[in-house]
Amino acid sequence: MTSRVVRVALWALAVSVLQISAAAQTAPTEQDLLARMSREPGEIATYLDLAKLYTSAQRYAEAEDMLARATALVRAAKLSETTAWAKTQTATEQELLARVAASPNTIGHHLALVQFYADAGRSADSQQFLARATELVRRARLGPAAAAGGSAPLRAGTDVAEPKKVVDAKPRFPDAAQDAKASGIVVIELIIDGTGAVRDAKLLRSAPLFDQAALDAVKQWRFTPTLVNGAPREVIMTATVNFTFSGH
Repeated sequence: MTSRVVRVALWALAVSVLQISAAAQTAPTEQDLLARMSREPGEIATYLDLAKLYTSAQRYAEAEDMLARATALVRAAKLSETTAWAKTQTATEQELLARVAASPNTIGHHLALVQFYADAGRSADSQQFLARATELVRRARLGPAAAAGGSAPLRAGTDVAEPKKVVDAKPRFPDAAQDAKASGIVVIELIIDGTGAVRDAKLLRSAPLFDQAALDAVKQWRFTPTLVNGAPREVIMTATVNFTFSGH
């Protein structure tokens, strides 16, 4: 009886160890990474992991923002001495370069080199591959034409006249901002497709209490289509959304 009890106990212990091990290997969620970023804002690996997560989810504007933050860290030389990524990175420089050469449009391969060079203190090389990764994300965000090196969206006010807004949507003043009696300004870059609809919206100037309300509003806007030589073209333009606390 005692031997059976011991065997059962050992089996239960083994199952617990396997469960803990499996949990430890689970990829971190967005919430996990955002919490880590809040705790350790100088940890480049967190920004790169978020960039990969957002890219996989086709949330390109957010991926581009994370890469911009990572670039700022590299330039400021505020990289952590050890990182979660570095602890799991076993590939050599040659292996990583071979992966990029074999699949030059895979963002993750570029990010692996970014971390490799950052850990080695090779900031110039790290910045080089950050720039390449950022360009890949930017092309994905702008659409298939830009990714293929074709006709990227035109810049309103520079390449073409700014399209006229024909459908407006006023942003809802957030309850949290109302409680805080706060005001704010959000600046957003819009990509307007050939029909005049807003295809994508990226924050250029953030006001955290108001960001989501501003994005929700501008995505409902509609514009006159832009035609070049009779063909519809996508347009990039900047919009400013003001939130003013009225006290009512």
